[in-house]
Amino acid sequence: MIKINKHDRRACCSAFLLFVFTGVLTLSVLVGALFGNPARMVRSLGGDTYVDGLYTEVHQYAADLCLEYGLDTAVADAVTKDGVRTAVQTYAGVMLKSKDRSAKLAPALQEVRTALETAAAKAAPGATTAQVQDFGKAFADYMAGRMALVFAADLQSFANLSMRASVAGGVIACCGVALAVWLLRRSGAAKRLQRLLAADGICAAGLVTVLCAVIMLVLLHQKNLYIFPAYLCAAATRYMIDWLYMCLGAGGLLLAISGIVAFARKGKNCKG
Repeated sequence: MIKINKHDRRACCSAFLLFVFTGVLTLSVLVGALFGNPARMVRSLGGDTYVDGLYTEVHQYAADLCLEYGLDTAVADAVTKDGVRTAVQTYAGVMLKSKDRSAKLAPALQEVRTALETAAAKAAPGATTAQVQDFGKAFADYMAGRMALVFAADLQSFANLSMRASVAGGVIACCGVALAVWLLRRSGAAKRLQRLLAADGICAAGLVTVLCAVIMLVLLHQKNLYIFPAYLCAAATRYMIDWLYMCLGAGGLLLAISGIVAFARKGKNCKG
């Protein structure tokens, strides 16, 4: 049976603490990036995955509405993808980033509605102002129903809580990493062993991060999220996949850092 002296045991325990706190630090940063960043959520909703799906629905409804009102379906082309994107970003930005949770959809929709009403008025010069406004209101009401983020208040509260938890976890983890490094240096083990164990601890944290991200990616591709409408589900899935790729990058960074530590150890050995 191989006996390990007390100095080496202390070094191993310190390296384990380094692994744990490095993992906690990585998790804190990644959780903050996923749940605690409303600006990133707004960018996700303004991306092509969500906007394309919403645009297809509202444009088709505008065309159907044109037929109902006796207008040329070309009038529906006044509803542009850029206009829909701007409306989504404006509304989502207010709902997810602002403290004013009484925000309404009307201001975000106004530009799209005005463009559609203008096109309708040109296509039907004989239409009264009231008729044009009724047409625009019918469209705006439908688009408002498709855009409404009924969960925005809860999501904003959760994002704020996640950010506070991320910061607290990050601070604790940084202190833990510093403590683990200090204990490792004070363990009395050989310097070469200290550097080797430090590299191993960081490498282990990187491998766990990469492994968890890979498993979640596989599960996400095999399981469907049950969120409606479909384009919101697609946007949420894309958001999660992008975050998991970020996890892979974080794990890769930890592996690179462990390699640098190991390389420095070898370089030190070469110098004697």
